[in-house]
Order: sequence, then C-alpha cells, then structure tokens
Amino acid sequence: MKKRANMLGKLLAPPVNPANGRLSSKELEKDGPGGNPLLERSSWTSEIDRMLFFRVEKKFYSILKPFLIFLNRLPEKIKGIDGEDIQTNHIPLNETTIKELRKIE
Repeated sequence: MKKRANMLGKLLAPPVNPANGRLSSKELEKDGPGGNPLLERSSWTSEIDRMLFFRVEKKFYSILKPFLIFLNRLPEKIKGIDGEDIQTNHIPLNETTIKELRKIE
C-alpha cells in the first residue's frame, strides 16, 4: 500500500529542484513552444487579481497597480469589488512606487 501511495505522489507532483524548490527546467521545457500552462495567464489568475483588489483598501490601489504592471498581471477590469467593477485604467499610478520598481529593472 505504501508503494502505491508513493507512486501516486509522483504522478501528482511535478519534479522540483531541491536546491531552490522550483520546477525543474526540464519540466518547464517539456510543454513545447506554447510554454507551460501553469505559467500563463488563465482564468484562475484573474481570481487572484480580484482577491488582491478585494483585500487591499481602495486608497492603496495606486500603489498596487504599478506592481501588477511590473509583473505583467494588470487586467483591464476587476469584477465585483464592493458591488462594482473596477476599470484599472481609472486608477492613478503612484510615482514613488514606479521609481522604486525602475531600480529593479
């Protein structure tokens, strides 16, 4: 029974580099030219964006927006936050946050 559980665990979990805990480069390459679907923007990532806006107070949206732009994760619209949809192009950008992010690039 223990052997079977071990085999099942190998089927469910992709190989991870033990040094850094990330997916191995072979695992990322095996999906071909389309890339790994886990890394591409999908429906569940829009839910993560929505959760960020739900958890952050409205006064901090201008700080959050540059981070999402930097990570290439800013959607055009966030649905259903406090009973209304948020158009992200109406959120101003925080200049201090932008200056700090430019230091990273």
